[in-house]
Parts: sequence; structure tokens; C-alpha cells
Amino acid sequence: MDFFNIPQAENALKAVYKFGIDTNEKLMDLTLDDLMNIKGLGKKKIEAILKIQQCQIKSDLFNDFKNDKGKCYYTTNVEVFFSKNNINEDNILSIKLDELEKNNKMNNKLINSFNGLKRKSLIKKVNYTSSSPIKKEEVVSKLKDNFLNPIRNYLLEEEYVNLSRYIKEELDLLDFTDVDVDMYSELIMDSLEIEKVLQDKIPDISLKILSRYLKKQHREVSFFQLSKGIDKLNLIEKDNLMPLINDLVNSGFVIFTSQGVKYQNPYIREYIDVLGYKADILDKRLKGKTLEEIGEDYQVTRERIRQKERNLKKIIPYKEIFEWKYSEFFEKYELSPEVFCKVFDIGNYEYNFLKMFSNIDKRAKKHTAEELLDSGLLSRKEKESLLEFLNEGYLIIENKKIKKNRVGIINYCIELFAKEEISFNDFYNLVNDFTKQYHLDIDFGNERAMEGIISRASSLLWKYGKKLRYYPIDEDKVIEAIKGISFSNYYNSEISAKKLLDDYPVLMQEIDINDEYELHNLLKKYESILSEEVILKRMPLLEVGSASREEQLLDLLIEMSPVSKEDFALEYSRKYGVSIQTVKANYLKLLVEYEQQDIYNADTPIIEKEVLKNLKGILTEQFYFKKDIYLRYEKRFGKAKFPDYIFNELGYKPFSEFILSNEYNRADYYFEENYFSKDLFEIDDVRLLSTGSFRNLISEKVRNLDIFEYDCYKYISMDKITSHTGITKKQILEIVSDITEQMNDKYFSYLMIEHIVENSKLNNLGFDAIFYESILKGVEGLRYQNMGTTTIFRKTKDKFYSYTFLEEIVSKFKSIDIFDLIDYLEDYYGIVWSKEKIISIIEQTSLYYHPVMEMIYQDLDEFYEMMED
Repeated sequence: MDFFNIPQAENALKAVYKFGIDTNEKLMDLTLDDLMNIKGLGKKKIEAILKIQQCQIKSDLFNDFKNDKGKCYYTTNVEVFFSKNNINEDNILSIKLDELEKNNKMNNKLINSFNGLKRKSLIKKVNYTSSSPIKKEEVVSKLKDNFLNPIRNYLLEEEYVNLSRYIKEELDLLDFTDVDVDMYSELIMDSLEIEKVLQDKIPDISLKILSRYLKKQHREVSFFQLSKGIDKLNLIEKDNLMPLINDLVNSGFVIFTSQGVKYQNPYIREYIDVLGYKADILDKRLKGKTLEEIGEDYQVTRERIRQKERNLKKIIPYKEIFEWKYSEFFEKYELSPEVFCKVFDIGNYEYNFLKMFSNIDKRAKKHTAEELLDSGLLSRKEKESLLEFLNEGYLIIENKKIKKNRVGIINYCIELFAKEEISFNDFYNLVNDFTKQYHLDIDFGNERAMEGIISRASSLLWKYGKKLRYYPIDEDKVIEAIKGISFSNYYNSEISAKKLLDDYPVLMQEIDINDEYELHNLLKKYESILSEEVILKRMPLLEVGSASREEQLLDLLIEMSPVSKEDFALEYSRKYGVSIQTVKANYLKLLVEYEQQDIYNADTPIIEKEVLKNLKGILTEQFYFKKDIYLRYEKRFGKAKFPDYIFNELGYKPFSEFILSNEYNRADYYFEENYFSKDLFEIDDVRLLSTGSFRNLISEKVRNLDIFEYDCYKYISMDKITSHTGITKKQILEIVSDITEQMNDKYFSYLMIEHIVENSKLNNLGFDAIFYESILKGVEGLRYQNMGTTTIFRKTKDKFYSYTFLEEIVSKFKSIDIFDLIDYLEDYYGIVWSKEKIISIIEQTSLYYHPVMEMIYQDLDEFYEMMED
């Protein structure tokens, strides 16, 4: 129903307005009873109100009544106005409201009447023109998309959302029914004067679209090309093109060329000059003046200047300014103003612009200059400028680049003086001599202060007697090794780190740990990755779970009584890793009450029958790790702690990490029967590998070629291979000999010997690389290191590490691009290392990496020779 065709509508509204009804919401809430109680409201006016309530009206019906005196402004007769301007239903679609307003004084009633008649005429013309039923929502959506799609790429998301909403609001006023959108789309949008509506809502939208259109061209655009190009861009009319271009030229974002126009990002100085006196305060601020100084110039307070500055900043399209391209570096990287200006070749004016408009998250940690250099975001010239600055803080000695700060000097001196273990006092004196020799203005203070710095060094291990040594092992490798230790095997025990050293000899060899003091110090450095159950005590002791040394001593004594002092100390040392001398000197004092002429004897305490019964109920198998027993018991009966001698009462022999049924006199008999006597077996619990007897057995059998690992923790016997393939141990030894002879003392991986295997009988087995690596790991005279997922072997007596390997590889080439090196390592050895991994390894060598050229040189001299060439 059309509001403007309702008789008595205006008079009815006047009547209810006088009664206090002054909003559309209040009007719509009126019931028939309410209307009948309003004085001056007759039958026809009530009917008019009821009809108005059925209309969908978004404009304020009471707008023309509202002024200081509540006077009504409806004075113009609509019919007279339409007649005077020759407006009727047939021609109204071709008449523009803005043209009509130029020659007539129009109030809201006339505008609403004009728009109402126009919509009515438009609906008559376009409705029922489609051959198939189309819902109104679909019509509105298609019309909106037809209008916005040509300019979609030139709108910000917020602008697009707002324009969509404004268009939909206009289209929702029409009762569309089965409209042929393809035929009438242009007529509908033109009749509704959508362009005018949108420009009224967002006044500068045409200017923004044209600016972005020119920016996307990335080149000069002739006026002919421009005129042709904007034909498809709604909201930009050709008649208004030159005024828009002039606005962009005046703002500094577009320049006239010999053929047409071209978009540019103006420099901040140029843009401020265009604004002239309007931006005088910003100009002064960018030149470095304070708010107080500018306030004195204008004879106003600093707060007033701050307000003006804030308002001026709102009109600056700062993201379009040329220098804004440096904002990411300003916001994310920690560079001093001096360095920033030098690297990006800008002045303080431009730097202050970035400072004024950048949005820096003070909580976020900024990246370093070194990380910027390695980011790949800088041009070659910028990289060189930054590298020049970074090298200012370094000392170059024999191809080594050393940072001139306490940590950098200490790390270098550790490598220089502590390759063999050295006392702290000697090291302290050598470091001070070093700083004097190279005239370094660095004071390490007293010995205690230096000790604090040294303790934070990752490439160092403390040893017994306040000694230290250089430790350049990869952090990834150390972490992997520590995570490979089954601490739960020692649950509720106090042990020495020597126990771990004894139980994991191969692992300790791989990470170059020589004694319990080094291991304890290493665990201290990586304490954050240890389980909460592991507590590091005074070197070299640690506790797993909850342990009491006195109870631990007494439990073992009860288990062994009667026993000589010597035998007890020996067994305690074997079981818990504590040195015999320490046990004798410090631990046996706790057992003095049980001593009788060098013999210790302790009666077995009465064991609660309930505990024995409970344990007997859960111990049904021949072998258990102690930790598993505690967990089982706790789950069924509650938390408890058992002395080892309690297992003797239940038919089990207690060992350090596990218990074993009395059916077996020795643990290796059990392991032989349940694992090594089988043709195929799998280690179902990797904790077995850390138990001495199991580890020694499997190492011996692998070394003797009695068993082979063919998949992770899966083994096959030599007998099985021989019976199925006829391959003998002698033939395997011949192939191993062939491999070592061909490889000689070169580094090699399975990838490099694969052709030897393929030409041998072993190829018929169809096993993966792990099988052949398992064989080679047992060969005497071959050393190996795991590098990522690849094992590298070498025939040598000396240890080697990833950094010595990489150093030798690069030395063959003298210099190599880092990405070529990555490809070479993968193609030749099967090693997959990232760029970051290689750079971290280089830091442990005399190799020199140039981050600008992304080249690795065998040393700094090689780099300088290349530069001279």
C-alpha cells in the first residue's frame, strides 16, 4: 500500500502528533481502542492511521512537524506541483530529482511524493517481465551485484559492505515480482538514482574509486584510455571526470603527463606542501618541534596543539604516502633512528612521519637487525647498509666474526681456550688477557660476575673441580638425546648421573658426554624439557619421583643382609651410579647402627599382609618395570611406595629398573628366551634399551651380526636370513668390507652405497636403509652421527659432528650458495637441512656466511679474495 495515496493521511498524522505521538514506532503500536480515545480523531482519520500502519515506511513520518513550536510545514499541494512541472506516471522515470531541485524549492513532502510516484511507475513497468518466477530477494541481490561488481576491485571491504547495505535499503522499498533483471537492471538503478544516493551517503567515494583505478594501471594513462576505461565504472560520470582528476592532482596523488595522467605516491614533504598552511602544525612536528614549542608559536596551550594535530592526522591518507612502504620495518624491527634512516636512505622528517602514524604494539617483541638482514625483504643496497652497521659491533680475528659484548667475547674465548678442559681461574685470567690484547673496553668484573656470564653460555659444560670445556654439540641433537632417556626406569630413586651414563653409552657417545658431572650440567641447561618427576640435586645427583637416601640405603641393606661393607658399597654403586668412594665416605655413615666388624646386618621388617596380598594380585607376569607396578597399585589400591626387598617375598628378583621372576637366575636368560632366541622379534617397550643387561646383549648380537634391525625396533636373526636366502654371515662381512674399501675415509650415507647393495645378494632381502645402517653401526672402526633423519658414517678413529662435516663439505667448494648447498646435501647424502639449520651450524665453525649474497665461504679470507677479484 502506498502511503501517498491514503486519504486524510496528513491530517490524521497531525491529530496524533498533537496527542504526543511523535515517532513511527509509537504510531505503529497504537491499537483501535487507543485511536478511538484520541480527541479530534474521526472515523476517516482512524481508517487512515490503520492503513498507514500497513505500509512499510522507513522515513520519519513526523519529520515535518518537528520544530520549536511544533508547526506543520506541509504547505505545497502535490498535485499542483506535479502539474506545474508536467510530471506524470508515464514520464517520471526519465526525470532526475537533482535536476528538478535546481529549478524548484522542494520540501520533504514533495520529495517523498516524487519518489513514491517514481517507484510506483517503475514497478508497473518492470514487474512480471520475467518468464520464470523470481523471488524478490533474488532480484535485489542480482541488481546489487550488477551495480557493484564492476567497481568491486576498487572498494575496501568496509566500503563494499556499506554500499551493499545502502543499495539494498533502496531496493527493498520496491515490491518486485518476477523481474527480468538482465533487461531492466540499468533502468531500475538509473530511475532510483542510486549513484546520487550512494554519493550522498559516502561523498568522496567517486574520488576514491578513480584514484584506485589509476593506481592499478601502474603506468601513464591517456585521456582517451581513461574515458574508455571508466565507462564500466559505476559512480564515475564522464561529465564529472575532470573535476575529480583536478582534485587528485591538487592532492598530489596524480600528475599530468604529456599524454594524460599518472598515479603516484607522493612523498610526505610533497603532500604537506600541497596542503600548505592547513598542515603547518604537522609540518613543524615532522621537523622535530615539540608540542610546547609549537604552542608558544601560536600562543596556545600544548593540549590545544595536540587536539589540532589529532584532527589533522585524520585527513592524511598516510597509507598512500611513499614513505609508508617502510612502516612494516618501523613497526616490527628494532632499529635506532640513525640506523633506520641510513638503511632506507631517508631523513628525520620522514622518520618522524613513520613514528607519528605507525601503530606499534608495545607488548609485541620486535625482531632484531640481524633478523631483518636475513628476512629477504631488503634490497641489495639496503642489505649492504645494514650489514655495514652490524659489522661495527664485531671484532674480526682469524676469519672469525666476534660480537663486541660480554657474551660474544666469552663464547669465542670458550672455543679458543677450553677445547680441552680448563680450570675456571685459568680461563678467567686468559679472558682478561684477551681483552687487553685487543684493546676491548669490556669489563667482566670479578670472578663471580664472569662465572654468571659463562653459566649462560650454551657451548660450555662445567666439570668437577670448577673446570669447564668447550661443548659445540647441536642443540637439536642434545634435546633429542635427553628425550631418549627413560627417566621413569628410576622411579622413586636417587641416582647419580653416572647411572645414566652407564645405561646409555651409545647415546652419551653421540652427544660427546664424558662423565657424570658434564651430564648433570647438561641436564641443568635443559631442565625445562625434563619431566616434573626429575629433580636435579647437587652435582652429580638427581631424583626421580620421591626418594629418601636413608630409606634407599636401608632397603638395599635389608635385601642383601648380612653383607660386607665392601660388597654393599659395590652394589649400591652399581645400582644407583654413585661412586664407591662417595658411598664409603659419605653414605655408610647413615648405616652405622647396623655395622658389626665391617659387616652390615639388618632384619627384614614385618611387611603388612594386606600390601603383600594386593601386590600378589597384580603381579601376574614374569617381568615388570618398577614404575608400572607403582602405577598399577595406585590405580587399584592408592598411592604407595615399596622397598625392593618386598619383591623377594613375592618370588621376584629386584633390579635397578625392573623386577624379574625367580624362575630366571639372570636377566639375560629372560631376554634371550623372550626376544633373542626368536627369528623375528620386536622391542615392545623401548625402556628395555636402557637396561644394562638387555642393552649389552643386543649390542653384542648386532656387532656379531647375529641379529639385524630391519625396521624401527624390529629385528631379524642371521639364522632366519640364511635359511630363507642362503646368505651367510661371511658374505655380509665381504659386502661391509667392500663398502668401507670404496668409501675409504669419506663421509657417506646409505644413499651413497645403495648401488653396492643393489649389486649384492643382500638386495634380494628387500629391506630399507635402516637394515644396512644397523649392520654398519656395529662395524669396528666406523663412526657415525645422525643428521636429521639421515645417518652419516666415516672410517675414522676421531669423533666427528655436524659442524665438522659441514666445514669439510664447504671447504671442497671454497664457496657455495646456501641454497645450492641445501640441494647438494639432499641429493648427495640425503640430508634435509633448512637454511636456518645450516646458518646455526656455521656459527660453530670458521666458515663465513654472507647474508646479503647468501653465500658460504670456507673462511673470511676467501670472501675478501672473492671481493677483490
